[in-house]
Amino acid sequence: MEYSLVTTDEEGNQVVVASGEYKPGGDAYDVGQTVLLKGPDGVERSWTIVRKVPVAYAGMTFFVEPAE
Repeated sequence: MEYSLVTTDEEGNQVVVASGEYKPGGDAYDVGQTVLLKGPDGVERSWTIVRKVPVAYAGMTFFVEPAE
C-alpha cells in the first residue's frame, strides 16, 4: 500500500512532504501521530498528522501540519 504525507501551502495547493510504500511489519501512520520529515523547503521538522483519506488502488493520503 502506498502513502503520501501532504500539507497545504499559503495559496491552498497541496504539497507532498513525503511519500512511500508500507513495508510488511513496518511502521504505520495514524491521525494524531507526530513524525519527523523533511519539508518542501528541505528542512527537517516535526509534522503532526491531522487527517487521513483513503485513495484509489490501496493507498492513503495523510494531511500534516507543522508540529511547532
